[in-house]
Amino acid sequence: MTETDLKQGFYVGEWEIQPLRSQVVGPKGPVHIEPRVMDVLVALASRPGEVLERTELLDTVWQGRAMSDEPLNRCISKLRGVFGDTPQAPAYVETVPRRGYRLIAPVRLPEVQSGEAPVKPRTLPVKAAVNVAGIALLLCCSLSASS
Repeated sequence: MTETDLKQGFYVGEWEIQPLRSQVVGPKGPVHIEPRVMDVLVALASRPGEVLERTELLDTVWQGRAMSDEPLNRCISKLRGVFGDTPQAPAYVETVPRRGYRLIAPVRLPEVQSGEAPVKPRTLPVKAAVNVAGIALLLCCSLSASS
């Protein structure tokens, strides 16, 4: 699985992951997570079961701009909080001491039924769509007024 495949959505265990919306949907409904936290999850999910070195995660997610492990530690902690996971008895994210982290829950892409088109990303929420339409209308009016 590549990070590009995963950006359209995937599952970790019973959780539906929606990277484009920075959201995970679980038994209690949707939970919004910060974009960097989602980037860490997508990086881990791109190689499920494999240890991703701390330096590799920092380079991938922060492009070498992180000056310490603290941002990564915070993201892992937030992921564990969302999943209800613990470092002592992990079901999702396992810490590999002095190395990095491993996503141990199963990862899968949404299934596409034969003859069906792949699931498309969700559309804008109604409020956002109305705002976009309003801006477009204002631009059209201002352009026609200036002609």
